[in-house]
Amino acid sequence: MNVLLHELQDATIAKGDTITELKFVTEHGELEVFDRVVANPPWNQKKWNAEWVEDNEPYNRFTYGLPPKNRGDWTWVQLMLASLSETGKAGIVMDNGLLFRSRSEKKIRRPIIEDDLIESVIALPENLFYNTSSPGC
Repeated sequence: MNVLLHELQDATIAKGDTITELKFVTEHGELEVFDRVVANPPWNQKKWNAEWVEDNEPYNRFTYGLPPKNRGDWTWVQLMLASLSETGKAGIVMDNGLLFRSRSEKKIRRPIIEDDLIESVIALPENLFYNTSSPGC
């Protein structure tokens, strides 16, 4: 929405399922990378095509592991990390639960932190978004 509102002429927007139908691939069939990635993906997505990723993932985008099939937050973060150039930066708005949930999500979060891929986390207030009262980050 910000790209459209601010008339950013060099931004690229693609519609579709970026997990199973990757929109940004080079002419050589490689994952395209960017200097900036900005997104507010679906929070706590219950069905994010985990089965497809387990059987078909061609670009090695989930190097830190797969999140639970009923919660795709770390799927989106890893998609964006995989799409960054070596000096690229991402701005991602997510649900606060992303920071604290345990089990498989903790196993993904810990090495991302250890690899120094997170520069900062900004806490967002409740009721900021029209479709949820949950706080974001």
